[in-house]
Parts: sequence; C-alpha cells; structure tokens
Amino acid sequence: MKGYLAFTKKEFMECIRSYKFMILIIVFLAFGFMNPIFAKYMPELLKSMMPVGMSMELPQPTVFDSWAQFFKNINQMGLIIFLLSFSSILSTEIQKGTLINIVTKGLSRKKILLSKMTFLVCVWTICYVTCVIVTLLYGLIFWSQWHLPHLFLSLTCVWLFGIMMCSLMLLGGVITCSSAGGLLLSGGSYIALMLMNMIPEITKYNPVTLISDNMALLQETISLDQIYPAIGVCIVLCATTYIGAVILFNRKQL
Repeated sequence: MKGYLAFTKKEFMECIRSYKFMILIIVFLAFGFMNPIFAKYMPELLKSMMPVGMSMELPQPTVFDSWAQFFKNINQMGLIIFLLSFSSILSTEIQKGTLINIVTKGLSRKKILLSKMTFLVCVWTICYVTCVIVTLLYGLIFWSQWHLPHLFLSLTCVWLFGIMMCSLMLLGGVITCSSAGGLLLSGGSYIALMLMNMIPEITKYNPVTLISDNMALLQETISLDQIYPAIGVCIVLCATTYIGAVILFNRKQL
C-alpha cells in the first residue's frame, strides 16, 4: 500500500512540476466561464453583427443554453485536451526503462497501473468539477437558477465516459508502448461507438449516449430507462479495459 501511495504521489508531483496540472485547470476554468457568458451574450452579439435594416427574432437565453454550451465544450474539446495531455503517461516510462527499477524494488505491475489509473481519474475529476462549479455559479448569477431536472445524472454520465476513455488510453499505451497507440485506441473506440449509434437496436446500450443525450435528459425528452443501460455498459467497459491492461502489462517486457 505504501508503494502504491508513493507512486501515485510521484505522478501528481510530476504533473504539478511540469505545469500540466495548472494549464488544465486554467483550460477547464476558461470553459466554465465561457459556457454561461457565450449563452448569455451570443444573441446580442449576433444582433450587432447584422446588416443595417435587417432584424431577427432570437429567443431569450436561458440556463439551458449555458448547459448546452457546457456539454458541447467538454465533450468536443475538454476531454480531447485532457487525453492529449496524458497520452504518454505510461509509454514514456516504458521506453525510458524507468519502470524496471521500480519493479525490482518490489512495487508490482498491477499497482503501477492502478496508480496511473487513480491519477488519471483524480485529475479528470478535479478538472471536470472545476468547470461544473463555475458554470453553476454563473448560471445562478445570470438566471438565478441552478437546479435542473436530472442535472447531476447528466453530469455523471459525461464523467463516467471520460473515465472509460482514460482506461482505453491506458490499454492502448500498454499494447503499443506509445502515446499514439493510446490515442488511437481511445479515438478509434469513440468513432466506432459513434458509428454503432446509427443502429437503433443498440442505441440504448451504447456508451456514447452518455455524451450525446445530455440535454435530452435535462429537458426530460427521454426517460431514465433509456440511459441506465448505457451507464451499465460503460462501467463494464471501464472495468474490462482496465483488467485487460493489467493482464497485458504483467506479460509485458519492460
């Protein structure tokens, strides 16, 4: 246990010293500010850009627009930036051979991988929650409203999907021993899930539903029964990809 905690602490210290953690916090803070501000002032900006004599009726912005912007930014940019930042979390140490000394000192390979996964989940959670809190606060300031139907569930869905992508990236890093391999597996899996979503029979079981139906959950246009199966499949995929990574890593020559 001490070895696991020490190695996890090492991951955090390296992340802080390289300013990667600070940069990610700033990026997610920026997204948090942008979500409600864009939603609030975009209609006015569009009106000001219209030619003289032309008018357009635009709906008044609501807190729903702020959360629509949130899910768009996090799902399309935030998660990608996060994965790119840590794509070499395992491959660099394998290529440099630094893990050999750690293993010979008694820290098991499964604990090394557990430390990596713990670190990824913790940093993803901190960055994600930071963005959520800022969006919530500005939603309260602009619209005096923060509670929406199934908001916590919708936010949890995106968080879970992010963890699944982290486990896929870790598995790809173990298989290929390269940062590109982790990104290819996570990115390729995302594309495959998007294509599978075109098959109506499996849509409710597809984890990509967790990042595509967020606003439908908030607006209550879909039932909870339509999202729970995808959550279950996502959790199973998180577990199986992580276990697969551990099994392969135990057989890997360092």
